[in-house]
Amino acid sequence: MAAIRDLLLREPGLDVATSDAVLVHDGVELGTWYGEHYPFADEEQRRAILERNFVFGNVVIRREAFLAAGGFDQSIAHATDWDLWIRMVNAGSRIGCVERPLAHYRIHESSLSSDRAAMSASIAALLRQTLTRLDLTTEEAGVAASTAAEQERIAARYRLKQALGRPGAPVRRLALAVAGDGAQPTRSRLLALGTFVLPAVVRTAQRRRTATWWEGPGGVRLPRRRRRVLVTLPDRPWPTDGGKRTRSATALQALAALPDVDLDVLVLFAGPPVERPLPPGVRAHRCAQVDAGPRPRAVAALVLLVRRVPWQIAVRRWDLARTAVRDLQQSSYDLVWFGATDHAVSLSRTVRRRRTIVDMDDVESPKITGFLDLPPDGSTVRPRIRLQRRVELPLWRRLERRVLRRADAVVVCSDLDRQRLGSGPVAVVPNTYAGPLPSGATWTPPVVPTFVLVGTFWYPPNVDAAVHMATRVLPRLRERVPSARVRLVGRGGQDLLGEVEGLPGVDVVGDVADVTPELLAATAAVVPVRFGGGTRVKILEAFALGVPVVSTSLGCEGLDVVDGVHLLVANDPEQLAAACARLAADPAEGRRLAAAGRRLFETCYAPAEVVQTVRGLAERVLTGLE
Repeated sequence: MAAIRDLLLREPGLDVATSDAVLVHDGVELGTWYGEHYPFADEEQRRAILERNFVFGNVVIRREAFLAAGGFDQSIAHATDWDLWIRMVNAGSRIGCVERPLAHYRIHESSLSSDRAAMSASIAALLRQTLTRLDLTTEEAGVAASTAAEQERIAARYRLKQALGRPGAPVRRLALAVAGDGAQPTRSRLLALGTFVLPAVVRTAQRRRTATWWEGPGGVRLPRRRRRVLVTLPDRPWPTDGGKRTRSATALQALAALPDVDLDVLVLFAGPPVERPLPPGVRAHRCAQVDAGPRPRAVAALVLLVRRVPWQIAVRRWDLARTAVRDLQQSSYDLVWFGATDHAVSLSRTVRRRRTIVDMDDVESPKITGFLDLPPDGSTVRPRIRLQRRVELPLWRRLERRVLRRADAVVVCSDLDRQRLGSGPVAVVPNTYAGPLPSGATWTPPVVPTFVLVGTFWYPPNVDAAVHMATRVLPRLRERVPSARVRLVGRGGQDLLGEVEGLPGVDVVGDVADVTPELLAATAAVVPVRFGGGTRVKILEAFALGVPVVSTSLGCEGLDVVDGVHLLVANDPEQLAAACARLAADPAEGRRLAAAGRRLFETCYAPAEVVQTVRGLAERVLTGLE
């Protein structure tokens, strides 16, 4: 500050004082801000400030001059300081500079100034605005117009470069615009022409270039040391009190543990934003939460018809999700982990990236096929819903094939789902249970035979399972065990479970802070699932807690379990009732199954093993950039 003070004392007419600075990237000093090719402008500042921003941003400003110029224009996204200097100099302010460095300026790829396309487009816009709102001489107006045109050409070049790293971007249109502009540099026009003729070849070459280098402010080529990763999640990863949340937390913990990574997180349509959505110990560079109600049905129907996407996608406000992505992203991501198929389908054109992993936890097409195979025996499988699923089945199959073609890896939760998808870059990442295990309490068979169904009851397969258990299985069970009860535990769905609330032996418990006491006090956890996808975290949770399990074949499919060894498998209502009655009559059988389930969980499905699987997959995909 002493050097700035001395400058202002020597030149009392100055309204702005800046200094030189040392540029630093990843701890390495690259040189100074000002140099032979980018000097500070002592003379003709009115003209020079329209040609380039010669003011380093670390400044001291006279308050009166700042206020007289109107301060910063908050409507400008980039180069707000340059806009202010233009207005101040035009109003008569003078800018001075201390020639020696008084600051360190750290350059990183996620800074606003590193997005060259957005920066140049914003500069061009503010200069065009300057032409209309300031009183410029003919010469000054010519300089401003010329600079704006050059910035527009720079923006066009960098839009093309960014598009080369983004699947589905309009590369040919952008290339044609650059190639047809005679004012563009010859090298840029040749690159654009090559892109137009051989887009795949140029795209590959551009990816290889950007694998190890990125262009910093002013077009400086800088080595790429830190990797940028975006994770989109279909549910909040904390607390881990549900299957989607547990899988989201596992992926996030694994990706956050990658070395030299800047992690951005986007939580989509998981309810109102909360203060702490991330698991303890997970640090994100930036985290955004987007939530909104569904589109009006008429609008969603139009989207379905025009885009040929399932209702689940058509009804979501993806425009809000795309806005959030643009706010997060200042440069291309090295890796994007899409946490659901609909995320990949709806956001692929928005996110600039070099590698893509899609977590297809629920493979929708076999889930719908299983639903359509059910008899129309209840409200959850009524004709209108069946018709909708028949229409959506080919739509989901088309989208799954598209994701398989475009992703670098597709993640499923079992070998069975990998076989269903067929050929392609498919990897298995099992589900896990990541909740706390009780230190002292253990499972004890209750006096009153009690069977607990845990689930999120706005998920249709869980609602169907609950209704099926309460209306078809429980009456048969109570013929054998008159005191038997079923407890439905989990978030949401009270309106959907209205038809079973109040039935003999049925307790609609709803959401609880911790399901552990419910499970430890049960004769068994029941999973009477009749359709759905993925693997059931509720089974893994029971295994981890040492609680016996009764499940349908579909409920435990994809898990490495054996009927009669790790759990009891039964499918129709009579068989399910018989299996539950068997455990109610023989606690020793329950203890044997519970012990085997616990051993299987610790061997194959423990959180540490799953986290390591995700991390290894991400490293292999990222290695393809090197």
